[in-house]
Amino acid sequence: MQAARMKVLCCRSRRFATAPDDAAPDTAAADATGSFAQPTGAAKRAKVAAKAAAQSVASNSVLLDSSDLYASGAYGELRARLLQDGFLFLRGVVNADVVAAAREEFSKCMPKSSKRSGSAALAFDALTGVKSSTQQKSSLAQAAGNSAAMQALYCASVKKLCENLCTVEPAAADAHAGKAERAPSFTRMPECTWMRVVSKSGKTPQHSDLMFFLRQTNRLLEVYQRAPHHQLAVAAAAIAQRTARSASAANEQQQPRECSAEGCKSSASAELVACAACKSLFHPACQPSLLSWGDLPLHRWHCSQCVNAPSPFYTCWMPLTDLSAESSRLQVLPASHRQVAGYERMLDIDGGDVLPGDYTEAKAAELKSCWVTAPADMKAGDVILFNWKLIHAATAHTDTDSRLSVDTRIAMHALQSC
Repeated sequence: MQAARMKVLCCRSRRFATAPDDAAPDTAAADATGSFAQPTGAAKRAKVAAKAAAQSVASNSVLLDSSDLYASGAYGELRARLLQDGFLFLRGVVNADVVAAAREEFSKCMPKSSKRSGSAALAFDALTGVKSSTQQKSSLAQAAGNSAAMQALYCASVKKLCENLCTVEPAAADAHAGKAERAPSFTRMPECTWMRVVSKSGKTPQHSDLMFFLRQTNRLLEVYQRAPHHQLAVAAAAIAQRTARSASAANEQQQPRECSAEGCKSSASAELVACAACKSLFHPACQPSLLSWGDLPLHRWHCSQCVNAPSPFYTCWMPLTDLSAESSRLQVLPASHRQVAGYERMLDIDGGDVLPGDYTEAKAAELKSCWVTAPADMKAGDVILFNWKLIHAATAHTDTDSRLSVDTRIAMHALQSC
């Protein structure tokens, strides 16, 4: 007699709206059908609040400069600041010749592409050359992104930065060693690298990078597996073991698999859905995020524990041109990666889930005075490193010359509880 079959909820796929200036497009394949309930009145009100929260912000405060600490080798203090504030601003990290070579390679193809597109902000996947707004491939952008000059910027230079920041004292390193072979302290993610052109009138609304990279679940799990001491890896392993035991018992007793939520009150025969990260099974009623992400493809859904877990992933943003008061300059909301939650129910802004659910209009107003902006004298070769849960934006670009930049992602396993 066959074991009872588990019904799995599916949902229709959708394409995100054009990604913000420093976010990636949705390239996940549409492989599921069906849908959840339509948005409720409360959900619509949340969208209105989200749009209000996503407006451009005004700030007279500049980013805290940590260059002196970096130059003096105070890496422990820098890690503590990065965990606390969620960002670091460092001057002169990238060699001027490396930046100049990357800019020259970038400039060979971007100006014409930018002028033809009529867009104020363009983003290209550095490895594939795919444009975020249209999903069309540019062979010129791909050539620039894979050039030796560009890779020297987002691979070699970023590697050196991470090696310095992840330098852990022997006692701390031994505590996480576990086995004879120590897990790596960081993992570069060149496949999450974007080349950007911002022309006049281009700007970036408030958002968090996290949502745009959840689709790369398999890649993220590979990163976690290489750092088994990380909190999420430990939690996911425990849930996986519990789920496996439940599945084994279900097969033996010919019973449906069990919901992983504590205090589940749903019917034993109710449909179940699996978290894409930890593979735990849940009833929709036990995971409100399933309803708030009504048409999210199944292979990208994450349970509350996984999506809200401390994240070791960081964005490294590097301008290739000197900035001015007229340039589009990065703005961040310090400590928002710790102060704002609700990443399992991201707010929908114009078709794209880009802000955590707890970042309501009231919360945005409360934190409005905390915003800080990159200084007007930020130079090519300077770097802003920030947690990809950090809420950030960019000022409007009023300069006639375009702003060129590159951003890539890194998993920094030496940083815990962030």
